[in-house]
Amino acid sequence: MGEAHPAAKKIVVQFCTRDIPSLTEPQRIKLIKLVGVRYNPDTDVVKMSCEKFEEPAQNKRYLGGLVQKLIKEAQNEEDMFEDVPLDFRHHKPKKRLVYPESWKLREENVRRLLEARREVKLLEEQKPVVNGAEIVQEYVRMLPVGGSGLLGQNEQPSGARKSIPAAAMKKQRLAGVR
Repeated sequence: MGEAHPAAKKIVVQFCTRDIPSLTEPQRIKLIKLVGVRYNPDTDVVKMSCEKFEEPAQNKRYLGGLVQKLIKEAQNEEDMFEDVPLDFRHHKPKKRLVYPESWKLREENVRRLLEARREVKLLEEQKPVVNGAEIVQEYVRMLPVGGSGLLGQNEQPSGARKSIPAAAMKKQRLAGVR
């Protein structure tokens, strides 16, 4: 039916290190050191992905086995990596914007805004609604009898210049009169 999407085989696993009940606190810290840059210190979540194999099920099985190996290694008390410090240089915390207190709405400002909105609403309700049909009827009544409001062929608006026949225009041009 066509080609499969290249990312269709990708599997992502996420887990919280505190959700693993079989780990003590030193073992949890060892697990964090083992996973390295895959750990997010803000959310305490480890995120790993795999697209090594063609089938998603194979990638899923691989990641499941990898997580089991990591937990087993973290539980191994032989070397707890006490000499290795936690390194979170890979993580850039998101900047959380803090709005100034003066920008926040206080109860008195909320009351003032609500009152202003009520006043605007009352003013809008008091305005008469314009009925376009009545205005058109009024205009039609004001038109001269038998007229449509549009100028006929022989009618000129008051104060308009009369048109000059083409022959007269030609004579004026030849004579130099403008």
